[in-house]
Amino acid sequence: KMGLVSIIVPIYNVENYLFRCLDSIVSQTYQNIELICVNDGSTDNSQLIVDEYKCKFPNKIKSIIKANGGLGDARNRGLLEAAGDYVMFIDSDDWIEKNTIEIMIENAIKNQSDIVICGLRRITENNKVLSQEQCKLNKEYNSEEALVNLAPAAWNKLYRRSLFIENNIMYPINVWYEDLPTTSKLFMCSKKITTTNDILINYLQR
Repeated sequence: KMGLVSIIVPIYNVENYLFRCLDSIVSQTYQNIELICVNDGSTDNSQLIVDEYKCKFPNKIKSIIKANGGLGDARNRGLLEAAGDYVMFIDSDDWIEKNTIEIMIENAIKNQSDIVICGLRRITENNKVLSQEQCKLNKEYNSEEALVNLAPAAWNKLYRRSLFIENNIMYPINVWYEDLPTTSKLFMCSKKITTTNDILINYLQR
């Protein structure tokens, strides 16, 4: 077995997008995953959608409901619940290609990587592709090269979960762009960061 992957989805008032996001995760070609839905105090029907998926996939989905604390807080809560060897964060209005986890975990295991990064496309609400990014990267980076060359978004990366635990790394609470300082720390603690230039993440620009 290649290892369990924990996929953490912070959820806040995204009822219009959540089906597409969760569908893209439960239909992955790589099935050794746990999907951790962290409802960060949504006031819409997001939780009903999570409940529906939890009914369909009771062994695959963990549902957490918490008071609103923002994106960093929701990610931290998901990390506390995660059991995977690897962890990935996916925003609840984004969706991933069918073979995303398979490609990334194979890369991680083959290269013994601490972090694997994939390409992404930015898409508008009416499916216009604005850009394709991080799809011309080198195959491998050390931590210094990564800090200089790689975008610090949290959500196009697969992380070895022990990076967070052994280095006591959490996301800061109540700040915008909470992934910037966190990703930098994760890069600094990584011996090896590898990439796949496949475009696997669809990032909704809204």
